Amino acid sequence: MSSTLEGDVDPPTADECSETTLQQDSDRDNDSLNTAVETLDDGHSVSKQPRSSSSSLSLAQQAEKPKTRVYPWSCRRLALSPPAAVPSRVVQTPTYSSPPLFPRYGHTLSPIPAQNGELYLFGGLVEDVLQNDLYYLRREWVMRPNGGARRSNTHDDGLYLLNTVSREWTKFTVYGPSPVGRYGHTASMNGSKFYIFGGQLDGNFFNDMWMFDLNTLRTKAQWELVEPAKGSPVPPPRTGHICMTYADKIIMFGGTDALYRYNDTWVFDTATRIWSELDCTGFIPAPREGHAAAMVDDVLYIFGGRGVDLKDLGDISALKLSNQRWYMFQNMGPAPSARSGHAMASKGSQVFVFGALSGGSPDPADSEDQSLIHVLETKHIKYPTSTVQPSQKLFNWTC
Repeated sequence: MSSTLEGDVDPPTADECSETTLQQDSDRDNDSLNTAVETLDDGHSVSKQPRSSSSSLSLAQQAEKPKTRVYPWSCRRLALSPPAAVPSRVVQTPTYSSPPLFPRYGHTLSPIPAQNGELYLFGGLVEDVLQNDLYYLRREWVMRPNGGARRSNTHDDGLYLLNTVSREWTKFTVYGPSPVGRYGHTASMNGSKFYIFGGQLDGNFFNDMWMFDLNTLRTKAQWELVEPAKGSPVPPPRTGHICMTYADKIIMFGGTDALYRYNDTWVFDTATRIWSELDCTGFIPAPREGHAAAMVDDVLYIFGGRGVDLKDLGDISALKLSNQRWYMFQNMGPAPSARSGHAMASKGSQVFVFGALSGGSPDPADSEDQSLIHVLETKHIKYPTSTVQPSQKLFNWTC
C-alpha cells in the first residue's frame, strides 16, 4: 500500500488549542517539576515565529500583530491510496488486497532511517489478526508484500534480514543455540551487532540477552548468549519494555512481568557486559508497559504505554543522559491521544509516533483520525545546561 505523507498541519495558536491540549501549569512552586517544565512556561522552551523586520510596519502595527506560538507537537496527514506492490524478482505480485496501514498495534518500526532515508514498519495486529506486511516511508508509504496476514499461533524463531536496497527478505540458516521464539522483546543495534533482550512466551518471562554479529553471515551464522560479567546485577524478567542504543550502551526502561509494572532505568555496557540500574533524578515516569521510545542526540523520549491501572497513558517524558535526569512537559500543543502498542522513530530533530489503538479500544471507530501522524519537533524544547561533563557521568555510570 502506498500513501502520500503531506506537509505539517498548521500548528495551533494558544487561542486555538483546547483545554485538554494546552495544559496549564497549576503548580509552579512544586519542586518536583523540573526546569524543563518551568522554561516551557517561561516561553524559552518553545520557539516563536520571528517578528517582521519590515520598515513599512509602524511600531503600533507591530504591537497589534498577534503572536503565533509554535508548539513541539504537530500533525501530518496520510493520504492513503490503493494497494501497490513493489516489483520483485522473487515474490510474485499479489492479487489480494493489502490490510490498512492503520489502525494497528504491536508493530515494529526502525528507530532511525536507513542510509537512503527510509523508515521501515513491519507487522503488528490489524483487527486482532497478525500481519507480516512491510511498509517503508520516504515521502510516501509503500507496501512490500510478504504474504499478508498470518493466522498461525506458532512463534517463529527464525532470523530474517531485509535488504533495504532490493527490499527483499532472506531467512538465514543459523548454527548452534539460539533464542526461543518470543514476543514483547526488544532489539537494538550496536555497530554490526544485533541484541535482543527479554520478552515472553506461554506465560514465561525472560531476562536473557542474545547477540547476533552480522559479520558471521560471511562465515557461519550463529547467535551468542550474552552472559553478564561476574558480579553484575541483572534486570528482572520482563516484556513490553523499551531498549535504545546510545554510544556502546543499551538503555532500557519499564516493562512488566504480569505481576508488576516497572519504571526502572537500566543500562547495559556492551564492552564490559555489566548491567547497572541508574539512580535517576527528576520527574521519573510512572510504571508502564507497551510504551515506545526514540533517541535524539543524548535525550531518550518515551511516550504512552499502559499503566498499573491497565489504562493507556498519554504523557511524554525525556531522559537526558548527560545528567541522568528525567523531565516532563506541559503546553506542548496537539499531542497524540493516550495509547499503547505504538511505535516511534526519530529523523534529525523530529520524533514520529505511529499507530496503536487510542485509549486501548479494540474498535477502530473509537480511535482518533488514523490518517494523522504525530510529530514532535524537539528543537522547540530547551533543556537547562548540565554542569556534569559526559566523561564524569555518562561514560562512568554511577548507581
